[in-house]
Amino acid sequence: MASKTSAVKNRRMSSGLFDRTDEPEPAKPAAVEKPARVKRTFHLDRDAVLLLEELQVQRHRATGSKPELSHLVTEAIRLLGQSDHADAQAS
Repeated sequence: MASKTSAVKNRRMSSGLFDRTDEPEPAKPAAVEKPARVKRTFHLDRDAVLLLEELQVQRHRATGSKPELSHLVTEAIRLLGQSDHADAQAS
């Protein structure tokens, strides 16, 4: 009959997905909550769409990860809002 310690060793050595171990589970990093998104539809000029796609390709080449078009549009709208706000304060 196998001892209890050898049974634990065998359990740890197997490659099953649901194997139990006596080791504690490593701590998971805290999930970062993204702000709620709202789906909207906008009509854009062709040149604006081409510019948006060019920006996406440039960011992809620069960072190695392809940004979502929604993220780029959000960033552009925020920059426009900051610019208009600064123009209003200067007047």
